[in-house]
Amino acid sequence: MHGAPKFPDSQTLPDVDYAAFARSLGLGAESIDDPEALADAWSRALSSARPVVLDIACDPNVAPIPPNTTFEQFSSLARALLHGDEDAGPVLAQSVKQKTRRFFARHRNS
Repeated sequence: MHGAPKFPDSQTLPDVDYAAFARSLGLGAESIDDPEALADAWSRALSSARPVVLDIACDPNVAPIPPNTTFEQFSSLARALLHGDEDAGPVLAQSVKQKTRRFFARHRNS
């Protein structure tokens, strides 16, 4: 969030079946691709007697923006995306939707 553009060599991840890899090590593991299944998967993982890897499919165009992000931090993210990320448009669109939903949810509940 400091305005540095994307460095593809460190941010473009290979397609790895992390759940299968975890199982090969003797860990518990689940692959989650349905948001409705996430809560139950968390419950199973947290109640397991052994470590569990949750391999959760996420939209790569949704930036992990904390709820208390300032306007300056969000602006810095936008500048960084526009100066070096081939997916800047979709990421910014999803990020604005995410922040807008949080804004209205917060004001609706106050």
